[in-house]
Amino acid sequence: MEAVVDLPWWLREHVKVLFAGLAFGASWVVRAQSRSIDADLFASVVRKLLEADNLPRVLKLMNAGLPMPACVATKAALLAAVRMGSSQSAARRGYRGGPNAVLAPVLPEIARDYDEAFRKAAAPLWKAFFLALPSPLLLALAAWGAFESRGPAPFNWEMIVAATGMLALAYAGRCHVRIVRSRERVFRSLAPNFEQIARDGNQAALAEEVLERPSTT
Repeated sequence: MEAVVDLPWWLREHVKVLFAGLAFGASWVVRAQSRSIDADLFASVVRKLLEADNLPRVLKLMNAGLPMPACVATKAALLAAVRMGSSQSAARRGYRGGPNAVLAPVLPEIARDYDEAFRKAAAPLWKAFFLALPSPLLLALAAWGAFESRGPAPFNWEMIVAATGMLALAYAGRCHVRIVRSRERVFRSLAPNFEQIARDGNQAALAEEVLERPSTT
């Protein structure tokens, strides 16, 4: 018992430190896991639908999807491409619309909308990440305190919970990296489709009904 009393306060109070570490990291773990996406699979599904002239269905899927940054940014890029492909936008730019139009500045403008939407959608994730920065240290201290005060038992529940929390943080980090990398991978994969939509006035007509319907998200 004397060994426990002689421990520093942050080891003696390891249960409080443990729950503090869990509290700091919980939001990031939940957000990272719920917003993680297989960028290649996502882009492949969207590309197949777009190549089948199914733009309205793609927009409906984007509206129904979770607030994943790649999903939100793809919708923004599609709306930008549709807007640029409309006859009214073409008239304002001083060229004739349609699939044969020369639209040199199309991709940079679409990329700007895509990047802005991705940045806004990922902002809560980054806030949760910075909030979770103390979590690994707190969990490590809690595990240390639990180890020092475990008594004759080789393990106790605090050590198990702390280890589980560390594993959850590691998984969240993996998901976070996937989300960040999906930004460029999805756009690079779908860029030809975005450009084709901007060149094709018919695509704008196909999406008009979806664009005019109020979003449920």
